[in-house]
Amino acid sequence: MTLGVRDLATGEELLVERLEELNRRSGAARWRPRRLILINWWLFDEQVFHFAQGRLVLHGRNASGKSTVLAAAITLVLDGNKSPERMDTFGGRGRSVRYYLVGDPDATPESAFYHESRTGYVALEFQYGASARTLTVGVGLYTHRNRPGGEVDFWGFSIEDGRRLGVDLALYDEQRVPLSWRALAERIGMGGRVVRSVAEYKRLVNRLVFGFPDEADYDDLLSLLLQLRSPKLNKDVRPSDVCETLRTALPPLEEGLLDQVSSTIERIDDCLDRLAETDEQARAARAVDQALGNYLNYVAQEAAVKFDAARAHRREVEARRDVLEAHLTTERARHRSRSALHERVRQRLAVVEEELRTLQAHEVFRTEEDLGRAREELARARQ
Repeated sequence: MTLGVRDLATGEELLVERLEELNRRSGAARWRPRRLILINWWLFDEQVFHFAQGRLVLHGRNASGKSTVLAAAITLVLDGNKSPERMDTFGGRGRSVRYYLVGDPDATPESAFYHESRTGYVALEFQYGASARTLTVGVGLYTHRNRPGGEVDFWGFSIEDGRRLGVDLALYDEQRVPLSWRALAERIGMGGRVVRSVAEYKRLVNRLVFGFPDEADYDDLLSLLLQLRSPKLNKDVRPSDVCETLRTALPPLEEGLLDQVSSTIERIDDCLDRLAETDEQARAARAVDQALGNYLNYVAQEAAVKFDAARAHRREVEARRDVLEAHLTTERARHRSRSALHERVRQRLAVVEEELRTLQAHEVFRTEEDLGRAREELARARQ
């Protein structure tokens, strides 16, 4: 069965779709590579390599570009170092970054890989965990075959606003001519940065992706990555090489650092002992607190019962007091009424007594008295 170009394209699209789905499914909360974009780099006019959750697997025949991608392109985009020993996939100095743009110095227009001048880009897109956040960093390079000394112009860039190369913006114009650094800076705008020096680009990548506070730590990481990249078939890997790699990755400790570490460990042990003692005291305190809480609950319940009884007794006393106060008010009203009547009677008696005295002093009253005596005498005479 023969596959056509359309079938191959469809298969690649399905593979990319599956990789994108895998990247959206899960991932640690950190930046991890998602795509490697090559524009005018070696034999690649435009090539995109897709990562699966930060991992990339390359397979193919010899001289198909696997080492070019791993050893040259990816390490270049991490710090912008374009020295020959970094660009030579065999670990020597025979191949410079200029080779990946225009070819060998002695190449001719009839050679398989030859360019008079060329602008190329290498970019690495990162994804933060399984989220939709993306970050792209990359380098742009330009050289001309006739330049003295083989000088190569360099600029680095970052896209920090979530736009993606090949989706939201491109590294070339409508005629597919790669952008100059000025055109790139204008196209990125406020959504990122364009820098012209390798040192500034290195600091930019460290700040955005890795976040090492000390640049020396970032250098150690890059050195370890370079040493651990896949070895060449023509290079033996001896145990001594592995030992040297590990030794370099773990430099000797500074003088006095072990004492500090030992002292720190002792302090940690002391803290753990105090923590255990504190936990025991806390358990005892919780037991006492629980017992005290139970006792206080009992006391509170007893007090509540007594309070309810006292409140009920108070209500009874207040009710009796209200009855007595009402009776007292009634009796006081009666007393005031009797007092008023007594006062009126007393006043009337005084008036009557005064009238009686007046009458007694009158001549008629005396005549009446004389008449009474005469009657008494007459009665005695008749006896």
